[in-house]
Amino acid sequence: MPEMSAFWHKIGCCVVAKPPPKKKRRRIDRSMIGEPTNFVHLTHIGSGEMADGMQPSGPIQEQMRSKVPHANGRNSLL
Repeated sequence: MPEMSAFWHKIGCCVVAKPPPKKKRRRIDRSMIGEPTNFVHLTHIGSGEMADGMQPSGPIQEQMRSKVPHANGRNSLL
């Protein structure tokens, strides 16, 4: 039976080990989300304004820009 063990040895060298399974991300549900903090509603932008592709301008937008937290001295969101 040495032939049989040689057969399994040859087969074993061709089998690739499976990578470890990826960790599944935990699904988020409503109970895990808290209320907004430090939220201030300054203005509303409708879908029409966004569809035009124009940059918002005017006193309200300038006020909004002044409220945005800055990153590295630059306005990070607007």
